[in-house]
Amino acid sequence: MELPVFYAGDMISGAAAYTMDEPTSKYCVTVLRKAKGDKILLADGRGGKYTAEITDDHRKKCVSAILETERVPAPAPRLRIGIAFTKNASRMEWFLEKATEIGMSEIIPLITRRTEKENLKMERLESILVSAMLQSRQWHLPKLHTPQPFESLMAAEGQRFIAHCLPGEKNPFYRSPAREKMRYC
Repeated sequence: MELPVFYAGDMISGAAAYTMDEPTSKYCVTVLRKAKGDKILLADGRGGKYTAEITDDHRKKCVSAILETERVPAPAPRLRIGIAFTKNASRMEWFLEKATEIGMSEIIPLITRRTEKENLKMERLESILVSAMLQSRQWHLPKLHTPQPFESLMAAEGQRFIAHCLPGEKNPFYRSPAREKMRYC
């Protein structure tokens, strides 16, 4: 049986023990019924994978001793995606889950002419990213940027690709002979 994974975003490198916060402790001890001596995995979201053993199974502050530390390399290539979120919160949350599961490194919410939701609840979105990271057993948490205008993303260095489903329209931001031959989905 696989060991359960818990988020330890405030884990200090080289620490000998880790104390979970109250909600995580309650889930570990009360829901999963983990007890003193049980082994668990901790993820710091920066590539740290820690094998730990519970030493104090208190439901408000569960303490575990770090037995083994492993550094998991970041997925290559590093992928960033910019997306204009819709008004529908469940679609936004679904997108964040899937983007995390496929290994996106950065997610950039975009503000466009037609954006209806510019003020996002960043804490809620971060918790969705953490849940998706733990569920898919990944060790790197994608960086969620603050919303930024579409124009600033297009002004950034590096390659940029735009996906859309409008037949016959040309993208005014990028022109090349190879691009002229591309078909749109």
